[in-house]
Amino acid sequence: MLAEASVQSANIWPALGGVLGTIVTAFLAAVFAMRYWKKQQYLQQRHAIAYSVIHQAILVRDEFWRARSFVMTGNEVNALKKQYEVTDEQVEEIKQQGADPFKRIGHLGRFWNVQKQYSDLHTKSIELEALLGDEYRDWLRPIEKLLRQFYNAVQRYIDPEYDVRTEGGSSKDLSLIVYGDRSQEDDVFGGEIESAIKQVIDECRVYLIKK
Repeated sequence: MLAEASVQSANIWPALGGVLGTIVTAFLAAVFAMRYWKKQQYLQQRHAIAYSVIHQAILVRDEFWRARSFVMTGNEVNALKKQYEVTDEQVEEIKQQGADPFKRIGHLGRFWNVQKQYSDLHTKSIELEALLGDEYRDWLRPIEKLLRQFYNAVQRYIDPEYDVRTEGGSSKDLSLIVYGDRSQEDDVFGGEIESAIKQVIDECRVYLIKK
């Protein structure tokens, strides 16, 4: 009996070893599968946010060029007037101030359309900062600085009395910022905006590649 028990015991240990080996292998496979799944989820999330930022940056760029168009029609100004709910009373106030309502509503309306697209870009960039770290906290600052310069130029262009504390450029100098076209090789300000936005796009494009 003792001999039989000894033989059975000897047979059990290899069997248990095989079972334990299978369990350990399955466990390790599950761990690696979970790690792979988490990595893929992270890469997909990173891809989606980067693509969203790139898309919004392109919208900012295109709205910026629309805002600097040399052509401003009555239909465009009326649409902006309606979009920003400018009343007839406000139009009269603009006239009483000695300003041109067509010019003021048109240029400021165009700028606020650019600013809206930029605000959406900033919101999306926060998601990228949350995912990738603090290095993305101030990465939109060059665009923000240029848009502030654009706004000040627009204000001075339509109102010479705007912010008298700050020295403004000549009407010609201001017009080089207010107006522009991609076909103009000597458009310095437009080139600066293009470069700043391209930098954001190139920075994000790296994260569209899944590793």
